[in-house]
Amino acid sequence: MKETAFRAAQALGVTSHGKPIYLGKGKKGNLVKGINKKLEKVRNSLPDDYSFEDFKSEFQKKYPNAYDVYEGTKKDFDGWLKKSEANLPHRK
Repeated sequence: MKETAFRAAQALGVTSHGKPIYLGKGKKGNLVKGINKKLEKVRNSLPDDYSFEDFKSEFQKKYPNAYDVYEGTKKDFDGWLKKSEANLPHRK
């Protein structure tokens, strides 16, 4: 969203004190504290034969704020979520 707003302002020729505006670097690391634990809780709440769509839906239902943050900032949200799910520790 921030990048979209920046691109729109840039197209309109918006400046800051007469100088061009710049988009700062994005945050590194996890955007939401404890996201891996949250994803692990989502996975553990599902049956063994769940689908990716089940996982995604449950993540949105249990942690709507975290879901919105990542969906809004990740260009390939589904790819990121699949990779994150695959890297979770194995169930006990």
